[in-house]
Amino acid sequence: MLWLCVACGTDPWMRDDRVEGRTEVVVMGNLHGRHLVDDDFPFEALRAQIERARPDVILAEVPPVLFEEVRDAVRDEHAAVSDDTRAWMTSFPELVHAVFPAAATLDAKVVPVSGYSSAYARDLRAYRAAYPSGPADHHVACSEEHVDRRDDDEGLDPDWLASPSYARLHAWRDRCEQTHVGEAMGEAAPRLRDARHVARVVRAVEENRGRRIVVVFDARRRWVLEQALRDLPEVTLLDPRAFVD
Repeated sequence: MLWLCVACGTDPWMRDDRVEGRTEVVVMGNLHGRHLVDDDFPFEALRAQIERARPDVILAEVPPVLFEEVRDAVRDEHAAVSDDTRAWMTSFPELVHAVFPAAATLDAKVVPVSGYSSAYARDLRAYRAAYPSGPADHHVACSEEHVDRRDDDEGLDPDWLASPSYARLHAWRDRCEQTHVGEAMGEAAPRLRDARHVARVVRAVEENRGRRIVVVFDARRRWVLEQALRDLPEVTLLDPRAFVD
């Protein structure tokens, strides 16, 4: 199953030079609000990474239904937007501090690719309410403890978030969660959640063939996005570490 494969095939190309006419994609991971309080990887650094990649298109973690309001609110802080849009911008501050500013500097197109749904939010809340002390399975609890411990050791380091080791660890945790408690999570199960994200990202890449594309997404989802993109024909997947200062 494609979703369960990790780091198959050759590594992404470790280069930053541009090849005109080729479809080039790089997935840049971030951890949302943590960048506002962590000097090791502030949003200024994420924005600089995006700008060093010189994309024609930036795929952003925002649902299409909220995209226009988010874009308008970034352009004009006094723009009238819904409570849902304000909440999204608060939870995903990279949109305000990195994605749209970089796009403006580069004159790049921004495309919304989040597969978020109300059913996902509903089922995730229900699962957490049913198991307030943590995962319903000790295998999942062990995987989460291991990944969290390693993340704590490495901190919010751009090289760590962009590394193959980070991707493999989070893939292991997601697979473990899917295997042992996925059914109890309903629409919030990792396989279903990630399939929605992947579908939107792949569609956007297909619609922007021949361009350089940067995907700015939750670093914990980078592994599954890279796996799907690596399987696309005539797409060159670039290593995000090539753009870390």
